[in-house]
Amino acid sequence: MKEFVELNQPEELNNETEIIEWLKQNPWLDNFINSKSPSVELNRALENNELIEYPELTKLTETPEDPTYHGEKNTWAHTLLVLDEVEKITNREKLSTKDTIIIKLGALCHDLGKPLVTKIENGKVTAYQHEEAGESLAFSLLNKINTPKTITESIIPLVKEHLFPILNPNPSNQAIKKLLTRLGKTTVDQLLLITEADQKGRLNSGFDQTALDSFKKSVKKYFIESQRVVIKPLLSGQDLINLGYKAGSEIGVLLKKINNAQKEGLIKNKREAINYINLTKD
Repeated sequence: MKEFVELNQPEELNNETEIIEWLKQNPWLDNFINSKSPSVELNRALENNELIEYPELTKLTETPEDPTYHGEKNTWAHTLLVLDEVEKITNREKLSTKDTIIIKLGALCHDLGKPLVTKIENGKVTAYQHEEAGESLAFSLLNKINTPKTITESIIPLVKEHLFPILNPNPSNQAIKKLLTRLGKTTVDQLLLITEADQKGRLNSGFDQTALDSFKKSVKKYFIESQRVVIKPLLSGQDLINLGYKAGSEIGVLLKKINNAQKEGLIKNKREAINYINLTKD
């Protein structure tokens, strides 16, 4: 995926060997991370009392969900569905070992705040500000399983911001700038994967890609305008000459037109760029 990778990112602090050794310290965690059916593995761990030392997780089984948005009976059931979606996503995106762990643990922790804030009033279930409430509980859980600092630093922002792309499909540049500050070392790509899994991990999902696509477009435009990423031109001046256009000022005008269309997401590859130029010729 990696649509929004910034330039000059710091080097990784933990190699795969260190990460694997860390996982082996907690058998249930190792089994969960490496399972192709994470929901089955976590339920097994719950039933075998392997999670008894982690009330951050077990309390999810006692926390109801709003049937308007969730067909699941409680937050634990929702979390399991989200984790199964994450498994599909990590395979689709071919993520590294470290990124896979960040996304899986991010999904595991994303709704830990709900037991603290969930209320039932007039038959309606609410969990306002559960994202912020989950920060301390995520820290607590990650500390108990001795999570390396560099991984924890990537997970906490995912917990706090996992609803942002859905609630803000058309963020302003200022809102994006503030979000990037809050994300720290966490990438926008990682946030989008968690948000996607959270929205799909519901029995009555009705997942709509529109909001995420709109958010991606806004962030991509911001990154390009602020020169945080390098945009590779779809066509060169020589390409246009080969297509029959005369060398000169016209080439520069056409290249600018193509570049603007690319920034706006109207064209994504060379063939689309050629068709765009042909369709917009004066």
